[in-house]
Amino acid sequence: MKPLFFCLLCHLIYDTTIAQNTNLVPNPSFEQLKTLAPSKFSANVIDFDSTIQDWQSASLATPDILTSHLNDLSRSYKIPIARTGKNSVGIINNMGVWTEYIQVRLKQPLEKGKTYYAEFWYMALIGKNHPMPQKNPRFGCWFHDGVIQQTQRYIDEQPQVAPPQKKACRPHSWQKLAGTFVATEAHTHLCIGQFHTEYKSAMDGCIAIDDVIVCEAKDLPIEPPTPLPIKMEVGTTIVLDNIIFKSGTAILEQESFPNLDLLLQNLLEHPNICIAIHGHTDNVGSQEANLELSTNRAQTIYHYLIQEGIDKKRLKFAGFGETKPVASNENESGRKKNRRVEFLIQDL
Repeated sequence: MKPLFFCLLCHLIYDTTIAQNTNLVPNPSFEQLKTLAPSKFSANVIDFDSTIQDWQSASLATPDILTSHLNDLSRSYKIPIARTGKNSVGIINNMGVWTEYIQVRLKQPLEKGKTYYAEFWYMALIGKNHPMPQKNPRFGCWFHDGVIQQTQRYIDEQPQVAPPQKKACRPHSWQKLAGTFVATEAHTHLCIGQFHTEYKSAMDGCIAIDDVIVCEAKDLPIEPPTPLPIKMEVGTTIVLDNIIFKSGTAILEQESFPNLDLLLQNLLEHPNICIAIHGHTDNVGSQEANLELSTNRAQTIYHYLIQEGIDKKRLKFAGFGETKPVASNENESGRKKNRRVEFLIQDL
C-alpha cells in the first residue's frame, strides 16, 4: 500500500477574534441581557425581545436564549454549551411552515462600495423531533435597512454571506459561517436566518448561534503560513495536532476541522484504507467518567466521518480513558499529551 500524504496545520492557530472597536455588531455573543437569564423557552416573541439587549426577532416566531438556566423539558435536543460566555441563541425552521430570525442594528451603517467580512458560529441541535438541519445558499447573513416588523411570512432574500451549496450540518460541534462581500448600500441592520420560501430547499430543524462579527475586511488578521506535509502509512498510529474538544465534553472546537477534513480527503481518495479511532484522557476525574468521555469523543469523530460520506464499515471507535498514558500525569504538559485521539491506519 502506498503511503498517504496529507497536510498538518502549523501550531500557530488562525485566530479570527476581532477587536471590540472594529466589530460593528453590538452584544455579539448574546451575553448582555435586560433581565435575569430565562429558565424557560420563549412562548411569545416579546419574551425574546424584552430579555436580550440590542437583538430582536424579525418574525412572529420565538427565538430562544439558550443558557444553562433553562429547565424546560419541552425540547428533545440537549441545550448546547455556548461557544463563548454563557449564552447562545436558538432559532428553528418548522417544516417549511414558519421560521425564526434574529436581527440587530449595526453600530454604524455599512459604507457603500467597501468590502466587509461577516461571520457567526452555529451548531445543529438534533433531537427526537428535530432532524439534522441542512445548511444552504439561503441560510446566512442578510444586510438590510430598518427593523423588520415581525413579518408573518418567510423573508425571501439572498443573504450576502451564506454557504455555497446545500449540505448537512456537522453534528455536535460549533462551526463557522463566514465570508466577505461588497456593500451595495449603506445598510443599517443585520438579520440571521433561513431566507427561503420553498419548503423542499429550506432548512428544517434547530440551530444555535453564537459570536457574530461584522467588520471591514481590512481589519482581519493575517493568514498563517501554509502547512507542511507529513507521511502516513498503513500500520502506523497517527495523533493529529489540534484535535481539540470543549473542556469536559465531546464537542469539537472549530480548529479541529482542518486536520479532520484532510484525513477525510485521504479516506475518500483511498477506498482500501480504514481507521480505528481511539480516544484517551488524562487522569483528572474518575476512571468511569474518563472512559465515557474518551469513548464519546472517539464516537463524535466516527459520526463526523460517516456524515461526510465515509462508509461506516471502514471505521471503528473505542475509548480507553486514562489507561494508556504516553506521558506523566504529574504536570500539565504531560496531561495535555495524554488527552488525545489516535488514528490507527489499517487495510480494509
